[in-house]
Amino acid sequence: MAILGAYMLQQVFDGMGLTLWDLKWEIARDGKKLLFVDTIDTDSVRVTFDMKRKDKSYFVHFNKQAMRDYYKIMHADWYSAVNEAKKIAAQTGRSFTEVLKEGQAKKRYAGTPVVDRAFLDIQTEKFLMIQSYIHDSAQDLKREARRIANRELDYYLKSGKIKEYEKLNAR
Repeated sequence: MAILGAYMLQQVFDGMGLTLWDLKWEIARDGKKLLFVDTIDTDSVRVTFDMKRKDKSYFVHFNKQAMRDYYKIMHADWYSAVNEAKKIAAQTGRSFTEVLKEGQAKKRYAGTPVVDRAFLDIQTEKFLMIQSYIHDSAQDLKREARRIANRELDYYLKSGKIKEYEKLNAR
């Protein structure tokens, strides 16, 4: 059942020009039957739009990895603080958010950043594109996926952070 579901999802994402790398399924039991009880969204799959631009190959994430990379690139000090707080929390048994907030109050850690509206708009476009394909699979969204991927690359270029992005998502 899971293999068939994964194959079907691969076909769905392929229809949008996206590459499915992995996914996680939530499965429930109803008596002796197993049922899929998950959604197809940017939290449960890892998909990329693969493209060439100026002799480089890029992998633009159309899932939550895009936000992880954003924080790592645009707010590296906060990203490091979160990871340090998680380590301390694991060693002490405290909540990592408690450790982080305490460190922020003492000015040891960077404050929690506000995500740039322009970047959030790009992520919203990705989600809406995937959602629209699920509602109407007759659409050809490969051109739309490319347009959105280019917007994300342009965002990092204009921010002066394209090299950092390339370290994570280019070859």
